[in-house]
Amino acid sequence: DLRGIVSQTITVTGANNKIEGTAVLKSDIILTDATATVTVNLKNRLESNVQLNGGSMLLEDDLKFSDLKRVIGPGRLSLNGHKISFGAQGLTWNESLYFDNAADVDLNAALSLAQTWTFGGYSILNGNGNILTLGTYGNIVVDAGATLLIKDTIFQGVSGNKIKCITDQSNLILQNVGWIQDGDYTFTKGALQVLDDVIMRGEHTFAYQTISTSNINVYSRLILDDGFTFSYDPLTTSSQLIKFADKTAQLNLNGATLHTTMTSMMLTSGTLQVAGSSFVASEEYSGRGGRIILGDDISAHDMVCKVLSGANIKLATGSLNYRNVNASSWQMINQSSVLELGDTTNLYLYETLDTSVGVVLANADVVFYRLPTTNIIGG
Repeated sequence: DLRGIVSQTITVTGANNKIEGTAVLKSDIILTDATATVTVNLKNRLESNVQLNGGSMLLEDDLKFSDLKRVIGPGRLSLNGHKISFGAQGLTWNESLYFDNAADVDLNAALSLAQTWTFGGYSILNGNGNILTLGTYGNIVVDAGATLLIKDTIFQGVSGNKIKCITDQSNLILQNVGWIQDGDYTFTKGALQVLDDVIMRGEHTFAYQTISTSNINVYSRLILDDGFTFSYDPLTTSSQLIKFADKTAQLNLNGATLHTTMTSMMLTSGTLQVAGSSFVASEEYSGRGGRIILGDDISAHDMVCKVLSGANIKLATGSLNYRNVNASSWQMINQSSVLELGDTTNLYLYETLDTSVGVVLANADVVFYRLPTTNIIGG
């Protein structure tokens, strides 16, 4: 049981070591190698680094670090549902770490991640509104079968597969997250959940390739900003891997593009809100193609589409299938709300589409398909 001020370095060798008490540690805790383990239960803020050198640290209580102090990897942190908090000055992380069952990894300043942080069990990464920059080799990894909740964090430098799930049983939950891409990104495995507002920015593509189902939760919005492209490209034939909890769950296009490959993408039960000059598009090949599908001919499953004042939603390529049952599920605010059909595109009307409040612009060689009982009204 350590008390008072400890100025000497603490060296940890072998297994089953323990450091506890109310002491203020002024020098580093150093684990000698990968065989070293230490359990920590310190009541005061740690004024030194912990150097793992491949070893493991277990927490019996929350642990707080002073400014510019941290855990130096590589190594493993078993938090057992406790919180680890870092100081109020920015940090650069140059080594890999594994976090297991972290109640919170609590950031209180900007962080630059140059290597890989892996999360196991159920863990939370709380940015407290700070920026986390992913360097060239910086990665956030959700281990097999694990769940990671990332909240109140602004990510910069997202590209490639820098934030990833290891298996399709892994879960990534984003809550109040800013996601800024500086290159194209691919989500290859696992499920994605959106809580509150998640804003994706950057003139790049987010390719959705996982075979798992992802969810936009109640009173939550996935907001795609100007120039951003969300491409639905799962490695399966399912067109319904993006689920909306109810009509309060929104996908917002703010000058962005919603794209699907040959798989097609069906949106039901939620709300699609359009602002600015936004686009939907589907791929075509040898006369066949995918489709953006709104609704599924079941009234309760309608995908409400709101085209705001001054907004233009353009079908840039391919086909749009309209299958909403209720007239109120297509909402245009006034005549500056525009549905534009690009050259050689196709509009399939499985249900009647009422555009009388807004405007429909049809470019060259647009083809309208309808049933004997359906039509397009106004526009």
